[in-house]
Amino acid sequence: MSSSVLPILQRPDRNPAAKRLTDAHPLYRPVELVTQFDDTLRHLVDQMDASMMAAKGIGIAAPQVGSSTAVFILDFPDPLNHPRYKRMTQYAHRLQPVEKRVYINPYITLVSLETVTFWHACLSGQALPRGKVASYEWIEFVAQDMEGRPFSGRLENMAAIIFQHEFCHLLGLMYYDQTSVLMETEPLFAAVDAGEIEVFATGTPEDSHLLRGYHVGETLLEYQARLA
Repeated sequence: MSSSVLPILQRPDRNPAAKRLTDAHPLYRPVELVTQFDDTLRHLVDQMDASMMAAKGIGIAAPQVGSSTAVFILDFPDPLNHPRYKRMTQYAHRLQPVEKRVYINPYITLVSLETVTFWHACLSGQALPRGKVASYEWIEFVAQDMEGRPFSGRLENMAAIIFQHEFCHLLGLMYYDQTSVLMETEPLFAAVDAGEIEVFATGTPEDSHLLRGYHVGETLLEYQARLA
């Protein structure tokens, strides 16, 4: 099977007064757990990877290519040479390489007490402003690999942020739904370059959280059942 590039779905409405869309939109449908670890799954993951690479992304979730499947990819091998992050050398301690990995049926098992804010953007929000939203400093997770084998781990810094960003997609949400602190990209970067805004900052209780509404430890099915 070929690894064709798929169109990345875009959130169709940037109106802050109507952020949450209906489940009719693919980005907001409940995902289904993967039960068959076969060529169909491999083809989907290959297409996701090709689409992410073509868009110069650092992560992608299946709903972004129109598949309501509980899978995402992280891939951020050379942060300080990435076109969107190479100007942020002052954050080198946070912008550590993230190895390419596929996470299937993931959920979060343990988190830090501390949070960090970050100005999120998204491949599915190319017309949207960036949003300042908090996430956990570190997380521990359980997932399955391409063969269905369970694995677990702990992620921190940028790896934890990207994981939570993609996991948010599997919850049927986007960063844009979780914050009201928004800023267009060019003015934001100008303020960052001028030292007026920090890309990363210590989170406070007043900051909106990327995973607001998710209970740490619950699987995706448990999350969906609680909200049903």
